Amino acid sequence: NLAWSPDGRWLTYIRKGDESGAPVLEGRLLEDGHTVTILTDPDLRGYCWLSDKKMTLNRWEAPDKPFSNLWQVDIDPENMRPRRLTNWAGFAVLTMNATQDGKLIALTRKTDQSNILMGELTDNGNSLSHPRRIGSQDRVEWPGGWSPDSKALFFQSDRTGNMNIFRQHVDATDAEAVVTDQNDNRAPALSPDRAWVLYFAWPRSATHVNTARLMRRPVGGGLPELVLEAKGLLDELGLRGWPKSSGSRGMHINARVEPRWTFTEVRRAALAFSREIERRA
Repeated sequence: NLAWSPDGRWLTYIRKGDESGAPVLEGRLLEDGHTVTILTDPDLRGYCWLSDKKMTLNRWEAPDKPFSNLWQVDIDPENMRPRRLTNWAGFAVLTMNATQDGKLIALTRKTDQSNILMGELTDNGNSLSHPRRIGSQDRVEWPGGWSPDSKALFFQSDRTGNMNIFRQHVDATDAEAVVTDQNDNRAPALSPDRAWVLYFAWPRSATHVNTARLMRRPVGGGLPELVLEAKGLLDELGLRGWPKSSGSRGMHINARVEPRWTFTEVRRAALAFSREIERRA
């Protein structure tokens, strides 16, 4: 994201912000080295110059809604408030650039979408027959665990706007909600005794999330229960964590560390962290 203004007076770039982690768009004047903060925005993903006085911004609708729209901002210290240019949905903008006269913009669109297909294993598991989608809508969905009788699939889906847990029988066309709330709920799996649906949950946040919870809910229905939470250990270590799901089978907790540790040392610390969470459970 390093770019010169068309008149060559400004060198602009995006850097990571302070504790909030929000991206900061900054400009440095070539003539005197003076640095100006153009915009601090958790939704900022990119920019390009249109003219000496105007920029186009690539912004997500929200940190947990990776759909891009274009905004425009004037390089004016008295008023650098972005103005919306588009009302798109369903894709993110990866890169963009403008023509020299600022009248045309070229951009790369990116769409994330995953479907769950269900099929029958035949020929002693060597062949898959009759694969079919479990839903008709294009959503972001990942399979989880099966019910004890192998007749229903638990899965995560964003069909309610954020990730939640659903269950669908093999002969059904519609899914039933298992866990739907304002959290992000992911990676459903059955407990070893097949009595509980286990899943990860964390609150949706406009900036960052510093807690990750393993929850459980009875297969037959009932209220969710907390199994363990990683926040306490993170606080004890003075770390700030950003949970991230790993497909449908796990979760990562990203944390910043000083760049003076070797790969082996960081790996050992991560293993020790995981074992301590397991011990506390």
